[in-house]
Amino acid sequence: MLFESLNKYQKDAVLNTEGPIRIIAGPGSGKTRTIIAKADYILKHKLAYPHQILILTFTNKAGNEIKKRIEHQKEEIKNVFTFHGFAAFFLRVEAKELGIDGNYIILDRTDQRNIIKREMKDSLFEEAFLDKVSLNDIFESFSKFNTKEKALEDFSPSEKLIYELYKKYKLYKKRVNGYDFDDLLINLEKILTENEEIRNKWEKRFKYVFVDEFQDVNKIQYSIIKKLTNRNSNITVVGDPDQNIYSWRGSDISYILNFESDYDNVKTVILKINYRSTANIIDISNRLISHNKNRVNFEVENIKDEGAKIRVSKYRSKYDEAEKISNEILNLFKQGIKPNDIAIIYRTNYLSLNFEQTFPSYGIKYRLVGGLKFFDREEIKKIIFFLRFLVFQDDFSFLNIINFPSRKFGEKSIEKLDNLRTITTNGYWDDIKNNQDKLKLKPEVRNFIEITDELINKFNDSKLGNDFIESFKEYLVNINFLKFYENDLNKIDNINSFFEQLSKTFSKSFNVREELVEFLNQITLLSSNDNEEIANHVTLITAHAAKGTEYKVVFLVSFNQKIFPSYQALDGGSLEEERRVAYVAITRAKELLYISYTYDSDFGGNMLQPSVFLYEMVLIDNKKNKIKEDRSNFFKRYIKDTEEEIKNYSTLVTKDNYHVRPQSIIKHKKYGDGVVINADDEVITVAFEKKYGIKKILKNHSSWYLFKK
Repeated sequence: MLFESLNKYQKDAVLNTEGPIRIIAGPGSGKTRTIIAKADYILKHKLAYPHQILILTFTNKAGNEIKKRIEHQKEEIKNVFTFHGFAAFFLRVEAKELGIDGNYIILDRTDQRNIIKREMKDSLFEEAFLDKVSLNDIFESFSKFNTKEKALEDFSPSEKLIYELYKKYKLYKKRVNGYDFDDLLINLEKILTENEEIRNKWEKRFKYVFVDEFQDVNKIQYSIIKKLTNRNSNITVVGDPDQNIYSWRGSDISYILNFESDYDNVKTVILKINYRSTANIIDISNRLISHNKNRVNFEVENIKDEGAKIRVSKYRSKYDEAEKISNEILNLFKQGIKPNDIAIIYRTNYLSLNFEQTFPSYGIKYRLVGGLKFFDREEIKKIIFFLRFLVFQDDFSFLNIINFPSRKFGEKSIEKLDNLRTITTNGYWDDIKNNQDKLKLKPEVRNFIEITDELINKFNDSKLGNDFIESFKEYLVNINFLKFYENDLNKIDNINSFFEQLSKTFSKSFNVREELVEFLNQITLLSSNDNEEIANHVTLITAHAAKGTEYKVVFLVSFNQKIFPSYQALDGGSLEEERRVAYVAITRAKELLYISYTYDSDFGGNMLQPSVFLYEMVLIDNKKNKIKEDRSNFFKRYIKDTEEEIKNYSTLVTKDNYHVRPQSIIKHKKYGDGVVINADDEVITVAFEKKYGIKKILKNHSSWYLFKK
């Protein structure tokens, strides 16, 4: 039934079951449906057992969707993983063979930040890094050290200091038996490279391998894929070079473009039909992406009607843009469009600010994608540390729970505990339990140790089952955890929501430890691309984060030169990648697409121009030299016919006698005639003729006059 509903391109992809196949999947072309149909076809024709199929995705959301829809076909494939999820699974399976402790903890980015901040308390690092190097810079350096991109002797002084911090960070991870996301992939790739026996075992384990979003793979991910397959493997890679937008994260478009160089007799199928967008939206996206040379050349075909015309608007400022779009959104609400069907898409995060400030005054609820994720919220993160400690009794979790809520067990107490390390090789938990008198622990700390140890013993009872959740809640009451948050109803609601999810974990199994480990792994491995769904809210989202989403209505805002494409792309960066980012943003729209640009100034005081991409899509006039339109042309267009217009202004008046606003015309003693672009209480921004350009002038300065009719 599923196969019969496919189009001819999708059927071709499904029927090619043997050997390497590359599926180029345009936007909205049903790639997930095709993956599911192919897996279903393989199982129904008994070409493989479910456990012989491996599907790798980039987000948990995509993986869960594939699992759910395959199960709907009454089939079951358990081996659906993100790359990090597969690495975690692999390392646990092979832990005994490799001589590693399979009970390792997975450290997410928040954990890493906490560890690094702890290690930076050393005076050497505080002096070197405080307010000078961001944590993101440190993470980036750590990744380079992991992959040995640079020899130690070539490091700059600051890199050498970061390397010292990196060594301390590695020692800490070893001590708490923790792996971060980089570690998972690096260790997986290393084992597959160095251990031929294990590599051969896993290559034989999977008869069919699928890789979704293949255009986004990086060097280490591609190496893992190659080591799990051979040149003639039944590997299906699915992706779209036109949607490769993560080169800054290491993704390499060449892997999908040059797939034939590493696999023999590759079959390529192109999914051309777009089921998502109207013909008008597809038409402009085809025009835009056709300007790229580094791509598989094809045009997306439409199946929907022409639809509404693309609406292009220009605004005086970003504030004006937010105001007018807010009004339009209210009109859309009246037409029956729901808030969660609408997205504001922009190139970079700061562009959300005007909408965040404007929406509340219009009664428009919104969600800002990229805000704090549910599992990263303080109260939820703390509960996760307590749960993780129950499973592993690891040092990292211990440090995060021992003094929360406060039991007067601070840094000095931890130093005393650290000093015991010269005597014992046990972890913190054994050390503190066995040395309570020596450490002179306060009653509240002793009480915490007693009730925590009691719960750990209860937890280790494999027959605990669903009673575990009630026991854990009671434990949180006894240690005053819930009392700490009792006056914050939002946090209490979040805690209750967490327990609802936890209850589902134990609904099918009585193996508490196994199920809890799986639950903790899943929430730690949640991808940054897995966005939470919030009903009845307009979405504010960057073009990068919007990949993989779709909306009935899209507002693509601040579509200006030096913003989209970015200044960096125009200044020697990759204009082709910027075009792909714009292509992704445009193809999120299903029915209505609004594109807008502004005529205010950039951070350097220069007047913004429409994006070059608007000309490439032929959405505004593409006259000769229009793309490089200078300020003189802007001046003339802004007041239409300068000379004729100025003739109508017969009297020069002072600004005190007349309201200065955008489009007002002034006379400056030095610069001559100019048109006001922007005006506030203290400064006006004015466009003069080409040789003077854009100038900012104090509003109360005596050097200029205002024309009045």
